[in-house]
Amino acid sequence: MKIKMYEEMLESIKQFEAEQQGKAEQLGTVVTEVENARQRLNDLIEQATDLENPEELAVEVGKAQGMLTIAESKLNRLKAVLEVERNRPGKQFPNGITVAFQNVQSEIRKRINDGSLLQEEFQPILDELDEHRQTYMAKLEAVFIKMHQLNKNLSHIQHSTASAVTRYTGKEQRFGMLGPEQLSESDFNKWAWVEKYSYDNDLASARKAALKAVHPEVILPPPPTPPNVVYPSSNVAPNARIV
Repeated sequence: MKIKMYEEMLESIKQFEAEQQGKAEQLGTVVTEVENARQRLNDLIEQATDLENPEELAVEVGKAQGMLTIAESKLNRLKAVLEVERNRPGKQFPNGITVAFQNVQSEIRKRINDGSLLQEEFQPILDELDEHRQTYMAKLEAVFIKMHQLNKNLSHIQHSTASAVTRYTGKEQRFGMLGPEQLSESDFNKWAWVEKYSYDNDLASARKAALKAVHPEVILPPPPTPPNVVYPSSNVAPNARIV
């Protein structure tokens, strides 16, 4: 996966850090020059009692003092230049960093919406998943067709049986409120997603497994359960208010 705005931010940070490192090294070099010059002057002054020629010492001290003055001036000028650059608008931090977060989010949102991120990261598995879905739906349709065909035959058998009983016994056979016994879609719940809660449970299991693989420290809430519906008893008056 490559997010252009993110890559540009990293490159800007890399360049900024390199510039800061270069300035720090430049400043460190000049500071060392000042320290060395000051140490040279101190060493000469400490040797004053050991020298037989004061004039020669004065010359050396003068040179050392001049080198220290030059080094300190150089350091002060460099600090002034760096301070000006540091206070210049846009130079306190990497280029574009103030809008980097918005730019990165905008690009990610755009790539999600136009599908390019999915195409880049999930192909060819998306095509395979679509093929499996089409195959599954085709098989589920075949199951439902066979179910209706079988129910038609079962209904015929039950009506024929009822007619035969009535014919020979004279007693009319009545079906229940739901009619002849037959298969329903819920009978296939063990093998297919024919009920919402069955699908929700399977989907929750897949989500839990995926999250555990990537974030084992996260615990998902349990899958939703069917609402507990309470029906009023038949002896409640039609206009009564159920609390």
